Amino acid sequence: GDAEGKNTKEECVQEFMNTKEGRTSLVLLMHDSNEKVQTVESLPDIIMQLKSEGYTFKTFYEIF
Repeated sequence: GDAEGKNTKEECVQEFMNTKEGRTSLVLLMHDSNEKVQTVESLPDIIMQLKSEGYTFKTFYEIF
């Protein structure tokens, strides 16, 4: 949701949590630009939440 103009870190985290519901695997695309500071700020919270739920992390190339 960061490309959709989510204005705060909290909005980005909440949008992600709502989107991931019911899924067992995820591909997370986040935009890195000067206008997307909230993306960088939200990433540690998202990673911590996913790890607490047992998710593991792989690169794109490890998956395919």
